[in-house]
Amino acid sequence: MFLGHSDEDKDKPLLLRAVEAIVAGPDDIRAIVHECDAEVRARPRSRDLSPEDLRVKTADAIIERYARTCGRVGSLTAMAGAVPGLGTVVSLVGAAAADLAITMKYQIEMTMALAHLFGRDIAVEEEQRLCYAVAGLGVATQAGMLSFQKFTVQSLKEAAKRLLKTRAKRWLFDLFKKLGLKLTERGILKAIPLGVGVALSYTSNKKLTRYIGRRARDYFIETAPGAPGAP
Repeated sequence: MFLGHSDEDKDKPLLLRAVEAIVAGPDDIRAIVHECDAEVRARPRSRDLSPEDLRVKTADAIIERYARTCGRVGSLTAMAGAVPGLGTVVSLVGAAAADLAITMKYQIEMTMALAHLFGRDIAVEEEQRLCYAVAGLGVATQAGMLSFQKFTVQSLKEAAKRLLKTRAKRWLFDLFKKLGLKLTERGILKAIPLGVGVALSYTSNKKLTRYIGRRARDYFIETAPGAPGAP
């Protein structure tokens, strides 16, 4: 994605490096959006829906698809070859943190899929940063760094403004650094065998992914091109 080689990029947190190494490219994510859209349109009840309602239904299908996938992360990472690039992740953050990195990979891809659905160009670096920030802030709520009441559409708008500034990368780096430290502090990244599902339980993993997805969906709806009050 936006891996770089500047002096600033040398300070990139290992958790962020690990996640970047395995996040799917824009073309693969667009293909998933197309699949979900086709599935929704094939439903008999979809025939009477407006284009706007169809898009929301597709967004919900995307969220559910990734929620189910995140719920299976522990079992996926226990299977060799199930996640391309898993070896790279383990070498960067260790087996104990691999489940967390894989979970965040799918949550970021979900956010990128929603961004594409609502008219954003996910090949643009600034849009990718925003998607990483949305997923990172979502996990931060689970880690106790941010209250669920504060993880709102408004907070995402504020994050987007920060990412437009010249120190955008530094803000994102700091978020992932604090996230990694917080999770280690809470014992989430202790040395537990790969595939145990160290990041979150099946139920809470699905719940958090849905929560992140719904916040992201609402944010992209409110800021979509042509939406009232959109930039």
